[in-house]
Amino acid sequence: MSDAKPVDAAPKKNVLLIALVAVNMVGMLAIGAYIALRPAGAPEAGGEGAHGAGAHEEPEEAGPMLELESLIVNLQAGPGGQYLKVTTQLEIASEEEAEHVTARLVPIKDGMITYLSALTAEQVTGPEHMEQVREHILGLAHAAAGEERVRRVYFTEYLVQ
Repeated sequence: MSDAKPVDAAPKKNVLLIALVAVNMVGMLAIGAYIALRPAGAPEAGGEGAHGAGAHEEPEEAGPMLELESLIVNLQAGPGGQYLKVTTQLEIASEEEAEHVTARLVPIKDGMITYLSALTAEQVTGPEHMEQVREHILGLAHAAAGEERVRRVYFTEYLVQ
């Protein structure tokens, strides 16, 4: 008699295990379908989240990039002569504006050379000085091509020697 009970219990355990696996698979498929099919801009589950309304803003889509050739300038009053090599990229508002900015590259580069060659090594070294240089170059680009056309300036190379 004791031999009959384990035989009856084994099929019940197998059926229960199969049912649990099936329910788990259906749940995972439902979660996967939700993630794959929701719109890209849809908010995450939980509404506003822990940071409150307005804390999470969508990043602005990057515009086209216009790479400027590397510039090497002599820095002012450095012992033994010091140089700055800088390569920049300008983020343009749109493809349509890129043509206008490209046509204004000569005044932009001229302004950069004039400005950078008037600086000392101390004025171009360190994060806060790099940010000042970036802002000034952005101002030069705005003056030459128009403020609405050039969004940002990025350094892809910045070397003081």
